[in-house]
Amino acid sequence: MDIAGWTVVAELSGPNNDFAANMVLALLQGSGIDCLRLPVQAPTTAMGGMLHEPIRIFVPEADAANAKAIIDEQQSSDAPN
Repeated sequence: MDIAGWTVVAELSGPNNDFAANMVLALLQGSGIDCLRLPVQAPTTAMGGMLHEPIRIFVPEADAANAKAIIDEQQSSDAPN
């Protein structure tokens, strides 16, 4: 799904995708970046685990580079040394 004026900065799948998506949303919102996730409810919750659709995080196109940098910085700080 495309949203005019918005772009995907993260696509999360796997067993913890709902938690991970919420963490990315909180990180971006805490940095002052508008964002949204689709689907809004985790597919595994909505369909009892029958769907494996990834969760996509969208931001306004003008904020995409900044959002990706924030996500990358967080991921590298979370990586084990």
